[in-house]
Amino acid sequence: MKLKRLEVNGFRSLVGFQITFDSDMTVVVGENDAGKTSLIECLKVVTQGRPVSLDDFTHGADQLRISVEIDDFVFHKEYSKNGNAITEIPLRAHPTTEYVLRTLARLQDPAFDIAIEGGENFVRDMAKLFGLTVRSNSNIDNLKAQLVERLSVEGELIIENAVFPKFNNIQLDGRHFERVSGILCKRSFSSITASDLQTGY
Repeated sequence: MKLKRLEVNGFRSLVGFQITFDSDMTVVVGENDAGKTSLIECLKVVTQGRPVSLDDFTHGADQLRISVEIDDFVFHKEYSKNGNAITEIPLRAHPTTEYVLRTLARLQDPAFDIAIEGGENFVRDMAKLFGLTVRSNSNIDNLKAQLVERLSVEGELIIENAVFPKFNNIQLDGRHFERVSGILCKRSFSSITASDLQTGY
């Protein structure tokens, strides 16, 4: 999974901000207080559930919106401020039209058999992903029919109370940048720990 695009309005210095990430690497360079850290912190709001404080709202603004696009989904997070009270709208996800059509085509393919290896798990995983209730004793044929019905509805599909998928995430600041090649080459991404980033090797 890769981050494709970020849109922010009302987070610290980021107002009407948009950035499209390169498929290989995106380097963000700027003066102090240009918004580099704010960009990372607002990404954490969506990708890691970082809480938002009053100081995160742009001065004079009472609305904060962040959208993060990945391969098949766009995730939206919104907050509003009233005095010292912050109201949070749970994370929502919009699947891309292509992803919905691709999933629907697989489910409706005559060759797709729930009984084959992985078929049942696919239906369960997709049902959970698209917001259906899945129990351990759910009838898979019924679940598949519900899923097809959900994906066939016209208009934009919105998944409420979405969960951002887990992904490899390494945070490096200026103190670690000189050692970045050693950090990334000595270990796989999944095995790097916070102590590695703090102390090196």
